[in-house]
Amino acid sequence: MALQLKRGALMYLVTSVGVNSSYGRIMSALATEVEDTPLQRKLEGLAEFIRSVSDVWSHELSVQVS
Repeated sequence: MALQLKRGALMYLVTSVGVNSSYGRIMSALATEVEDTPLQRKLEGLAEFIRSVSDVWSHELSVQVS
């Protein structure tokens, strides 16, 4: 972050740095792994089912064409 002064002086007090700063706390929160919700687990199961059906279907088509 940059600050430009046209005239005068500035003094500030640093109260926290690194993981204790606001930015550090946000980054730590984003880095933690979030558990899947029940809906996400059900959708993953549905996606697996669709993939397996499409694999069987594409295999059947390739057998019929050969």
